[in-house]
Amino acid sequence: MNDPLRQFLKNIESIDTIDGIHSYFEQQVPAIDISEILRAEYVLLVSAFDYYIHDLVREGMLEIFDGKNKSNPDYDKFHISLKSVNLLLSNKDMLTRRQLLDNEIRKINSKHSYQAPGNVERALSLISFKSVWKNISIDLKMDKEDIVKELGLIVHRRNKIAHEADINPLTNDKTSIDKKTINDVRDFLVKLVRAINKKV
Repeated sequence: MNDPLRQFLKNIESIDTIDGIHSYFEQQVPAIDISEILRAEYVLLVSAFDYYIHDLVREGMLEIFDGKNKSNPDYDKFHISLKSVNLLLSNKDMLTRRQLLDNEIRKINSKHSYQAPGNVERALSLISFKSVWKNISIDLKMDKEDIVKELGLIVHRRNKIAHEADINPLTNDKTSIDKKTINDVRDFLVKLVRAINKKV
């Protein structure tokens, strides 16, 4: 079985490598604006979180399919293609059936983004994890409203970077970004993932 947390931390390590490149150029060539590296880090941090949620949900759904966990109404309503249903029914080998379902879940969920708080909640409901923000608020030492707000702001900035080149429409200049911003986002997302992982 895959370990979503281990993969998430591995993805964070690769982003830390990029951060090291930023630090090197910041020291060696201070006259050059290398803030785009920080913007790339920002997008990749949110991407790592998104991938973690995808991974966690897929693994959780497969465990329900395997009979290791109980089903729930959201899982029961998950739509797969009739072609996949026929393949599952016509195959007796459980490992092959599991792989077929794994592929189908990946294909369907790849169309969804699991970054914004509402989307994360809907995704986790597929594996019976309800009231996620309330459940992790004690571990994060934050009110659930503050968790939702913080994640929402992070995702909003990520979207500004990814879809609008991080340009302020009033000034036509890029919104400033610094190392502290990246560190804050990294720390929050790592704590968030660890808190979710602890409760699942």
